[in-house]
Formats: sequence, C-alpha cells, structure tokens
Amino acid sequence: MGRFPELVLLVGLAVAEVRAAPRSAADCEALVRNAPRAIASYRCYWDLAHTGQRLEAERALEAILRSEPDNPGALLFLALCQEERGVNPDEMLGRAVAAYQRVADPEGEGYARISLFGYRCLAARECDENTDQLDRTEALAQQHRLTEVLALSLVYRAGAATMIDDVGAAERHLRRAESVIGPDGPAWLRGRVLERFGVLYIEAGRHAEARAKLEALAELTRAAPPARHAAALGYLGTVALQLAQRHQLERAEAERLLREALDAEARSGLELHSRYSGSLVTRVQLAFLSGPTTSSLAELERVKASNEHRHGQYPFVALWLLARFTHAHDPAALEAALQYADNAVRRCFRPSHAFERAHGLLVRGDLLWRSGDRVRGVADVRAALDTFEQLRGRQPEASVRARYGASTAFAHQLAAGWMLDPARGPPQPEVAFELMERLRARVLFENLLLAGGQRALPPELRERGQEIQRRISGLQRRLVDSGLGAERSTVQRALEAAEDEEVEWNDQVARALPSFRSLEFRPPRLQDIQKALEPDEAMLLFQTWTHEPTPEAPYDDGSSWVLSVSRHTVDAHRIPNADQLEPAIEQWLALLERRDGSDGPGAARLHRDLLAGVLGDLGPEVKRLIVVPDGPLHALPFDALRTEASGPLLAEQYAVSIAPSATLWRHWRESEPRSRRGSILALADPDLLQAEKAGDTRTWRETGLTLARLPQARAEADAAAEIGAPGSGVLFGLDASEQRLKSTDLRRFDIVHLATHAIVDLETPARSAVILSSGGEGEDGLVQSREISALDLGPAVVVLASCRSVSGLGMRGEGVVGLGRSFFEAGAHAVVGSLTPLRDDESSALLTSFYRRLAQGSSLSEAMAGARRDRIRAGAPPAAWGAMIVLGEGAIRPVPDSVRRDRVQRRMERLIASGGVVVAIGAGALIAWRRRRLVR
Repeated sequence: MGRFPELVLLVGLAVAEVRAAPRSAADCEALVRNAPRAIASYRCYWDLAHTGQRLEAERALEAILRSEPDNPGALLFLALCQEERGVNPDEMLGRAVAAYQRVADPEGEGYARISLFGYRCLAARECDENTDQLDRTEALAQQHRLTEVLALSLVYRAGAATMIDDVGAAERHLRRAESVIGPDGPAWLRGRVLERFGVLYIEAGRHAEARAKLEALAELTRAAPPARHAAALGYLGTVALQLAQRHQLERAEAERLLREALDAEARSGLELHSRYSGSLVTRVQLAFLSGPTTSSLAELERVKASNEHRHGQYPFVALWLLARFTHAHDPAALEAALQYADNAVRRCFRPSHAFERAHGLLVRGDLLWRSGDRVRGVADVRAALDTFEQLRGRQPEASVRARYGASTAFAHQLAAGWMLDPARGPPQPEVAFELMERLRARVLFENLLLAGGQRALPPELRERGQEIQRRISGLQRRLVDSGLGAERSTVQRALEAAEDEEVEWNDQVARALPSFRSLEFRPPRLQDIQKALEPDEAMLLFQTWTHEPTPEAPYDDGSSWVLSVSRHTVDAHRIPNADQLEPAIEQWLALLERRDGSDGPGAARLHRDLLAGVLGDLGPEVKRLIVVPDGPLHALPFDALRTEASGPLLAEQYAVSIAPSATLWRHWRESEPRSRRGSILALADPDLLQAEKAGDTRTWRETGLTLARLPQARAEADAAAEIGAPGSGVLFGLDASEQRLKSTDLRRFDIVHLATHAIVDLETPARSAVILSSGGEGEDGLVQSREISALDLGPAVVVLASCRSVSGLGMRGEGVVGLGRSFFEAGAHAVVGSLTPLRDDESSALLTSFYRRLAQGSSLSEAMAGARRDRIRAGAPPAAWGAMIVLGEGAIRPVPDSVRRDRVQRRMERLIASGGVVVAIGAGALIAWRRRRLVR
C-alpha cells in the first residue's frame, strides 16, 4: 500500500467532460480568444500534449506567458505539462495560485491549489505540511458551491491517506466525494472515485467489493479516451486474477479478462498506469498464470528490461516473480534467483515502497533459507513481517486494522509453516508460535488494552459518539419496520452514512488516546504459556494455510499445523490445508444435522486429520483441552469428533474450551479475580412478540420478522438464577429490555444469561444483535455488537442461549467477528454460546445440566463437558449438544464454595418454615426437599 496510482496531476482531466482532442495549437488558440479566462480553454493545451505534440503545446503556453506573465491558466497547464517530463512545477504552480487569487477565480484557484498539493504530497512526500492547500480549496468550494472542486480535493485527501496507509481515512474521504458528486455527476470525476475505491479494496483484500467498483468503472469509461478505458480493464483484470486464485472465479474467465485488458492497453499505448494496470502489469500477470515455464520467464525478462530506468512505479512484482520462477524452473539457478530478489529489495528506496519492500524481503528470505543461509533468511522473513505489522499499526480504526491485517495474514501463516516444516531444517516451534500469535485476534487484544482510556474521552467526543449511536438506533428502528415501503432505500442510505460517521468517530477516538500510539504488542513466549497451564491442561494451537498464490505472493509451499503444548511438552503435527478442510467440515456439519448417525465416518476422519497425532502424545493426566482454532476450524464443534465411526466422542474424553489466541487466554487467566461472588443476572423471554395466529409462530411487531417462540427460555433463566448468590435476579417480559441491560451495573454479576433470539450479520458484523424488549424511548430492542462493546461487564461470564450466537464473519488471522467478540470487548472473560441453530428444548436441557454442575463447583469447561455427557447418556445426538461451546477462559469457577453452602442453608430454612421434610445423614448432607420456585 502507501501509494497513489499516478503521479500525473489529476487537474488535467478535471476541468471538462470528454471531448475531441485538438489537432494543433491553432485549435487551442481559438478557444483562448473566445474564452480567455476559462480553464477549459487552457486545458486544450494539456490535451494537445497528450496527442504527442507536447513540445508544440509547451511552446504555445510559453508564448502566452511572454505577453502575459501572470496568465493563471497558462501557468497552471504549463506546470502540469512540464511536471510530466520531470521538471519541478512547484514555483510555477505557486504563481498560478496567486494569479487566480488576483483575478478572483475561486474555481481556478482551487484546481491550482489541488495541483500544488498533489506535487508536494505525491512527488515531494510533504503531505502533512501542505494540507492547508486542500483546506483552503474546500473552503472555497463550499463558499462558491464548486462541487467538482470539492470532490477532487477529497480524492486527493484519499490519496494522501493511502500513502501513509490510513485505509479508514482514505475510504471516508472517497465516500464523501461520492456523496458530493452524486449519481449524475461528471463521468470523469465519478470514474476517479471508482478507480480509487477499486485500488483501495484490492490492497485491503476486499476483492468482491473491488470487482463491483471496477466493473462500474469499465462501463463508465467505454466512451472515454482509449487509455482511460484500458486502465479500467487493467484494474478489472487484476482483481479477476485475485478472485481466480481464491477460487471465486473460473481461471479461464480471469485469463479472458486479462487478455482483453492487454489488447486495450497495447492499442492505447498504456504501459504503466499503476501497479495494478498497464500492459507491463498485465503481461506479468499472464506470465504468472502460465507458471514457471521458459516462455513466462522470457516474458518477465522482457518486462524487466523495458523498465530498467523507471523509478517510482517500477513493477517490483516482476522481479520477485522472476526470483521465484527462476528457482522453481531450475533449482540449480538459486544464485540467479537471489540476484533478482536482491534487485527487488534494493529498488524499494522510497518510504512509500514499504509494502513492496516487505514482499521482496519475504521472497529473498525464502531463497536465502533454501540456499542454506537460514540465519539471514529468517532475518529477512522477520523484517518482512515487522513491516507488514507496522503498516497495519498505522490504522487507528479497529475494523480497518483488522481488514488490513487479514490482507497480509498469509505471510505470518506461510512463515510459521516454514518454521515447523522438517524439510526446511530443524523445526523451531518457539518461533512458529510467536509468528502465529503476532497474528491471532490481534485487534481484539489491542481493544482490551485500550478500553480503559476510552472511558476518559473528552466530553465533546463522547457526546458525539452517543449522538451518532442514537441516530443509528433510530434509523435501525425505522428500517426494520415492515410498513416502511418506498422510503426504505432512503433510510438504508442514511443508516449507511451514519455507520460511516461512526467509523470516523472510532478513528478519532483512537487518535485521541495517547495509549494508541504507544501501543506495543508482544506475544508471550511459549514457555510463558506452559507455565500458565495446569498439570491436567493442554493447549492445541492450529494454524491453517490456504493454497492461493498470486503474483504478489507467489507461494505454493505453505503448510498447516497443530502445536500441542502442555506443562512439559511441545509437539507439532502437520494437518490438511484450509482449502481441503473447509469442504470436509461443511459436508460433515450437514450430516451432523441429519441426526441419523451418518456423521460418524466424517467425525472419525476429521479426528484423524486434526487430533489423533497430538492426543496420542499427551499423557493420561491431561483432561482439559484449550483449543485455539484457525480458518475453517472456527466453525468446527470439536467435541462431536470421534476416534472411530462409532467410537468414543471427544466430549467423553476431555473438557474442551475454545480461545481466540494464546495471548488472550493468558491475559484472561492472569487477570481473573481471585474470588467470585457467584451473582447471576438473567434476561429471558423478552416481550417483543405479539400473537399473529394461534400456535408457536409469532411476529415481532417492530420488525415483521417471523421468530419461533422460545418456550424454554424462562426455565433456562430459572436454572441460572437458582444457583446464584443473593442479589441475583431474573428479568422477564418487558423487564428483559435493552434499556435495563444498559442501565444496570453489570459489574455486580459474575454471570449474565441472555435467553432470547440473536441476529448474526455476516456482511456488516456491527449490526449483529441480541434481541430484547426496547424498554424505553430511543431504544429499538436490537442490542447490536457496537452497543455490546460499549457495555461495562467486568470479568463476567456471558451465556448466550441463542442460535449461532458465537458464529460470525471469519476474518483471516483475526478470527470470528461477531457477538462473542463484542462481549469480550466489553470485558467478559468467557462467553458460552452456539455455533449453529439450536432447538429450544435441547438447548434448555443442556444448559440446565450445565448450571447444575456449576452449582456443584465445576469450572465452565468441566460443567459443559459434564452436561454434554449427560445428554450423551440420555441418547441425544451430537447435533443436540456439540455446537454449544465455551469461549475464553474455561477454568473459571463462577459459583464459589461460600455461595453453595449459603444456598443449601437458605433452602433448608425455607423448607422447614413451609413444613418440608429434611433428612440429614452424617455432617448434615441434604437428601431430599420440596422445591419452591423463586418469588420475583
């Protein structure tokens, strides 16, 4: 990242719609005579320069300046023409700004200031020092309603943000530019915004979004000059290749689009528009598709030779692809391959080349390693990962940081596999563990470290956040109204705009926190994890690799592993890659849901592939497993795996909990309170349903959604509250509301139990929600992820008795982004929830048994394991209990001995007072009593 697609100043294309190119300087002179102050008249000379008559255009502009030294249009466009051939335009652009000011032409002044900023920022790398040029431009544009000038200024702001890898800011500036232009604005300007969006999304790994923007750009530029349309097709070819490598587009279709782009680029003479577009780029991509053949190597050599004298935009990918392909084609040519890699690294001499330098270092590190120089090879690999992490760390807003991390996660996964692969030398599990942990759930951990500072925000910033949240809530309430009708699209756009504003606010919050800039992430050492484990515990850390090489990352030798860590042992076992595991898991989950025993062979196969080796290495003392999944394994209910098709289930052998990362697990274990009070708050069966017809189907009146009843919700809440200490409580019906949840001091409770429906939004995770009663003015009953994160839970345990409550959007490296993560951000140390849809009666039976075991002093993972075994003995199939998991710190014992003793005493007193019979044996053991429901 860290680059702008062209150093050509956009103003040249910014002052008129597409028109016929001038044939000579005489055509431009006629325009100047007719409209001597119009910017479009002088833009004619720019057009002339781009027909191959640059010298004639510059001479004509110089002639104008000899007679009119302060002619602003001539100054502006002569500076632009000369800059393209390497002449410093700074002084002349400054004169153009002053000249436009003197003649009181705000439009011309705006374009001149944008051009001056463009040169100083994009070429001289002095962005921060010159933002006043854009500030002044936007003030003029607002004052004189110059929408095109304002939009172009925002595009330049986006370019400057991209240069420093501030993806969130770049996206916000582009969204604002898009809003300013509108759907009917000038085609050239809409095209610029679409192009910038496309590039931004390619670099952030958001390929489907990039494709949508670039297809729109290709359609928009059909009537534009050939080079503009060719550039659009080049971008589209790039994203098509990315999609094909991820198996989201047929390879033949990607090749067709690339060849179509190459034809257009060759016809228009467009060699290098950006690192993603131009005939040189497309030729490299087609060579990559062909693989390490003699012809592709020859084509890459030709690209290299034709670019030896280019600097700022050299297609670096050609060099590191040459390095990889040279070695793959002939392993004996390792020295030649290393020379290409060295060249790739050396050419990245500008600060804006950090992204490319990291890629070059990764290639060189691999080749050095293969040459036998493992020390230097590992040093290069570490330097590459450090650079990727530094670039990621520049993103203040958490969601942007997570997406950025996902786009470079392949490098950590690749390198971790290299460290464990015996074919590359003695395995280094300590280094592999460190590389894995530098990647996993990183943003979630950073958010926990920043949480304290967010509560001390300046009042005005906090109030703005609350106002945005109220607006989102109100729009959401309107949007889900089934009677909204034709107005729905307007409300939807307003909601999206408010959510963009919320992202911007989050960005400002991060920038306002001194702790953000000083945030330093250091994963624990493997020895630290071993010391934190109990003698009967082991941690299984999975790392999955997906085979999807691209020209930027041309690697086909990654591997997937599981590290088994106990108090005294560390073992590594290879497992299938993610692209093999994902379809196998999906197929097995479908069989699991059939509940006819057909899942047995698949369960045994997955057990063999993932667990057989590591479990065989564990001693008999290990009874509890802490699983750190990766990739498709986040969706896998491990407890339902079997040693054989009809053999014992994992749930019958171990108590299993799931952790997003070893770093987070250790953080929770170290910060776990020494003692808990055992108090419980349960919210169940909220009054959000109204009868639609007799039977079990009711309709939520605010949404029109048809939701099945949860008749067992109150029983679950009763089971939870019965084990709690004094002060525990249950909220039913109207009391089980969003307003009560937000206004209650949740830090008083060790367990918060929510028995209701949940919505999981995979496209916009911030909209995932727990559904409660509204409970007050301004609340919509949708307690969304963004609102959950703002709760102050303390180190609570949250039980989500809802379908798919801990599923969500899988983000490479970061893990699952959904409701469970939001409760962790609010402070929870553990979340109990479901990976798949639940049947109400089965969920109730499992959770009732779970709470009964908690009351006996079991930890969360032990209580869930016992509850699963109860259901297995009762004949329930794995689908009835396997998907309910413990996320986070499974060793928590939320009900202390003092609460258990007090509860027995209180029950005995109630029974005696009501005439119940108590039979005591030995030291007062309670044998029988008459149960009474709690009075609420």
